[in-house]
Amino acid sequence: MALPALAKTWQFVSNGTSCVNQPIASLGSIIADNRRLLRSIKNALTGFASNPWTVRYSCNTTTAGTAGDGVDRWATDADLAWATTTSGARSWIVLRQTGIATNFEVCLDLVGAGTDSTNGLGGQLFVSASAGFTGGTTTARPTATDESAQALSGSGVAVLRWSQLTADLATRWSVMQSSDGACTRFWFYAAGVLRGFYMFDKPTNIVTGWTNPSYALAAAGTSTAATAGLANVAAYVGRFRALGINGAMAMGCETAGTVIFPSDANAGAVPNDIDGSWPMLPIGLSSSSVGVKGRHGTLADIWLGSNTIPDGDTYPLATTDFVQVGSLILPWNGGPVNLA
Repeated sequence: MALPALAKTWQFVSNGTSCVNQPIASLGSIIADNRRLLRSIKNALTGFASNPWTVRYSCNTTTAGTAGDGVDRWATDADLAWATTTSGARSWIVLRQTGIATNFEVCLDLVGAGTDSTNGLGGQLFVSASAGFTGGTTTARPTATDESAQALSGSGVAVLRWSQLTADLATRWSVMQSSDGACTRFWFYAAGVLRGFYMFDKPTNIVTGWTNPSYALAAAGTSTAATAGLANVAAYVGRFRALGINGAMAMGCETAGTVIFPSDANAGAVPNDIDGSWPMLPIGLSSSSVGVKGRHGTLADIWLGSNTIPDGDTYPLATTDFVQVGSLILPWNGGPVNLA
């Protein structure tokens, strides 16, 4: 089987340097590692040459911005501080991506219970599909009238983890974005284990009537099982909004009888007997949420692969045009892939 043609042009360079397969050495503490990792990802998101994410406003615990001031108060690692409760002083940031919708924004609020705060693991992630965030102080996050508070791991739990980097380890992070700003994906590994995967996409081939379409997936969760579960397509449940309703949205692909293809032992877990290729399956998006049920669209330049392929394997093996991350296959820049 021939490799698929890309529908979009992808950016793998931000702020003038590569933003994929980037190493961060262990810094001596878990919170130092997570601070550097999160700020590195933020800097990459806002540094693309075409249609980068923009900082709408932010807080560093001592100063809270106002909506639209455009000030990035996460200038140093020390500006990232966590609280143990949603009423404590902490850092937060609002980022906007107009390539998805005019006012599409995400708000990351640095709150974590107990050691999740001490270690910089905690976080609430909120998504606004079109209204945008307003308000916010040093002790209260911004809010949006259409916000989804359930982007992290498809869970309704208010306070979760943005990262599963639970030990002082070296990391490898990657951020990629389509040149039109419609698709953003980033993830990070440590010691060979996927510690977090995020994507914010404008779906394609959408149903009529879905205005400001977006798909938000954040897989970090409350335990390592959340990211280990990315080897199973059932873990890829994101969030969307349509008809004024916030709903859960799942990735899907063809099945072999009652077994989803990537897990099928006779077809998806083995190479093709005829041409020797491994599957790269297009992804559809569907929801079972009340009021917004149905299949609503597809995703561009991302595929489901066999659950038996190890993380970091490439397609084709020699020229690395695509890379496997969990059960997902994504475009790659042709360079090396490291998981530690």
